[in-house]
Amino acid sequence: MDQHDVIFKSFFKNTVLKQKIVSIKFVRSDVALLETLCQVSGFAKEGIPARLQLDAKGQLHTRLLQVLSKDAGVWKIVSYHNVDIKPGIPISE
Repeated sequence: MDQHDVIFKSFFKNTVLKQKIVSIKFVRSDVALLETLCQVSGFAKEGIPARLQLDAKGQLHTRLLQVLSKDAGVWKIVSYHNVDIKPGIPISE
């Protein structure tokens, strides 16, 4: 989580995240796999790491897979894997 603190105070500061649900699969009544397509916009013009490949509109696209668990009636993210989608690669749902 320390790394998230660093990025949200720097190049992700003031960005906007939109997510679109691709699929949700309940493996049990209290465990679900959630896949979303993410779009991050609003990056500052400077300070973006070279490893982030933004599209022509200056947006970052990722595919996020999350494992959710329901505990005492509350859904929580217990694990996730986020992968960037390179510009020019078709995004399939």
